[in-house]
Amino acid sequence: MRKIKFLIIMLVVSVFAVSCDTDGGTSELDLRVGAVPNFVLNTEYPTILNLNQLSTGAVVDFGFTVDIAQGNVASADVVGFYQTAAGEMYGPVTLRSGVTEFPLEMVLSTDDLISAFSELSSNDDFSLGDELLVTTKLYLEDGTELDLWDEEGRLYGSDIHTSSVYDVVANYPVGCPLNGLFTGEYLMTVEGAGAFGAFADDQVVTFEETSQTIRTFTIPYLPGAGGFSTNVPLNFVCETLLIPVVDSGVGCGGGTITFGSTDDGIIIDPADDSGFTLTITDFITDGGCGASSYEVTLTFVKQ
Repeated sequence: MRKIKFLIIMLVVSVFAVSCDTDGGTSELDLRVGAVPNFVLNTEYPTILNLNQLSTGAVVDFGFTVDIAQGNVASADVVGFYQTAAGEMYGPVTLRSGVTEFPLEMVLSTDDLISAFSELSSNDDFSLGDELLVTTKLYLEDGTELDLWDEEGRLYGSDIHTSSVYDVVANYPVGCPLNGLFTGEYLMTVEGAGAFGAFADDQVVTFEETSQTIRTFTIPYLPGAGGFSTNVPLNFVCETLLIPVVDSGVGCGGGTITFGSTDDGIIIDPADDSGFTLTITDFITDGGCGASSYEVTLTFVKQ
């Protein structure tokens, strides 16, 4: 399978409101109005490409709505990219061209992806950790054409990519959804303490469903130093569970303390959410506090 390079095209997305068309000198300001799409996943369909189903040869459907969040758009192409766990990026491929009416509701299937991407020939080519990305190419009323990616597959710019107002891309990871398991109250017991005392006190925490493969709970972090409300994510990757490195937001003036799994996580039965135990490292970075890292063992029992 080959790696396809993206076109490098800068995207102008800010709308400038000015009262004149000069900068006070003799030059003219060349200001343009850009555009961005907005994607909303259709939760009536899976929001993850279920590897368990794909491995049986099943066809997985998924859906989304695409609208225009900003700009005067004449038409749009819905474009897909496929990134493998190994880092290869395939595409762009056009999934729908010449869209002129918005919002547009689309339902696609994994068979559609196999037809669209020459690198995908069957369900066997979907692997754990792969991800489908869907975005748009926009054609503005003034004739401007806007691609939303650079040669590395990054979206322009950080303010667009992290916007809380719109989503310029629909992401579909390949993985194993939890189907509602690992939610609700768990008794957490903690073993391990460092220079500032225990990582957290024993307590009942609530696992909330952040996505089909991520659960999040909140703890008062470092209670001996006052306790700082911190969100802790649990990443489920089929039969593997880990806590990614978390930036606690707490420090001593020289950065922030981080904690999380420093190994490959633990093996679990994703159908059994009665409880589990995992070990993480606290003070991976010390946040300028001069404290050494130490291991923390967390045991969770469903209540």
